[in-house]
Amino acid sequence: MKRAVWIGAAIGFSTPILWGMLSFLLFNLNQGPAAETYWRLNHVFCPLYLLPGIFELPGTAVIYALVALAIFYIWGRVRGTSNAL
Repeated sequence: MKRAVWIGAAIGFSTPILWGMLSFLLFNLNQGPAAETYWRLNHVFCPLYLLPGIFELPGTAVIYALVALAIFYIWGRVRGTSNAL
């Protein structure tokens, strides 16, 4: 379970970087449904996107790690295994 939480944190740390690179590539995207969809998805996957970069990466990593921990905790309780915290 610890490994899954660390993987979730790594994914959460890299997600704002990938969205930032995609934002740079789509900088000249015309306003319309595609731009609205892009920014909505951006704020769903990176809820701390509006914070400065120094807080965004670790904050998103913590959120993703907590989600992974919650999923594995609930999954362990449903299955009745002993590794659920």
